[in-house]
Amino acid sequence: MKTRDPWRVVLPMGRPQTFTREADARAYAAQHGGTVEEVGARRRDAKVALDKGSTTDDIPPEIRAAVRRRSGGWCEIRVEGCGGRALHMHHRLKRTHGVHTVENLVDSCWNCHTASPAALHRNVGWARQVGLLIDSWENPPTEPWTRDRLNA
Repeated sequence: MKTRDPWRVVLPMGRPQTFTREADARAYAAQHGGTVEEVGARRRDAKVALDKGSTTDDIPPEIRAAVRRRSGGWCEIRVEGCGGRALHMHHRLKRTHGVHTVENLVDSCWNCHTASPAALHRNVGWARQVGLLIDSWENPPTEPWTRDRLNA
């Protein structure tokens, strides 16, 4: 059985690096200006997500294809440092609170989703203001997110 690396270093630019020892991850993060995250079986929220069976692989192929057609395969967020090609389906309303719908999903690159200092998960207030994040007590989205909301 293959074991997962329990520590990930997220860098301002580039791909995240994984480590088996926390000390190694923290040293690398300090040297390269990254942040350390616990991943794999050690994360409580990862266990909850696995128990509920909710991963991005759960997105029905027809929904994923509709979102990709809408975006043309390009990041729909496009903040500073955008990687261009969409590699991630972002849920506006968290997977644990919502469903996989075209209106709830936004195609994004890794930088716009997580890695860039301007990324939506590093600027939660801004992301809520422009509709990229929706709180669990709000109604599920009925319209797809568009970049027009950035200028509103």
